[in-house]
Amino acid sequence: MVGDMKFGRTVKSLAKLLATAGYNNTIIFVAPQGLEMPAETLAELEGRVEIIQTDSLEDAYNANVVYWTRVQKEWFTDNDLLEFYGEIKDKFILTPEIADHFPSDTIFMHPLPRVNEISEEIDTDPRALYFEQMANAHSIRMALLSAMLVEDPYKKIEQSRLAKIIAGFRAMFA
Repeated sequence: MVGDMKFGRTVKSLAKLLATAGYNNTIIFVAPQGLEMPAETLAELEGRVEIIQTDSLEDAYNANVVYWTRVQKEWFTDNDLLEFYGEIKDKFILTPEIADHFPSDTIFMHPLPRVNEISEEIDTDPRALYFEQMANAHSIRMALLSAMLVEDPYKKIEQSRLAKIIAGFRAMFA
């Protein structure tokens, strides 16, 4: 994961999901100094997933999936913080040159919307799945809610698109 770990809601949720998935995951948190993953979140992940914290993007160059986020200006309100924001906001920008350092099968994801942390040139890179990620988000949330609320979702929605999505989601974590 690359970007703002301190204030980013999506990175915390995704890290907790990966830790719960039961795989032998390693999560690399790449963040500017001062925006590292908070200690309380790290404590929740401890023992469930291997964690690497760094401020060097090079440490993530072998990642299978990179979840890129932006440094959110709205968290930096007073003048001292705005100066800090100005210093770090462009530290990690995914450009074609940076993307070339990652394996050809790495997946690039992003919660959207973006500001400038991912170059528009990356949009045509086959590894960039953030638009597909966005298009599937509603269906995935429906599937997750259904799986949590219905004892056996296949009985009630056997022929529906949602059942296929749930089956696909379960297969990912089987």
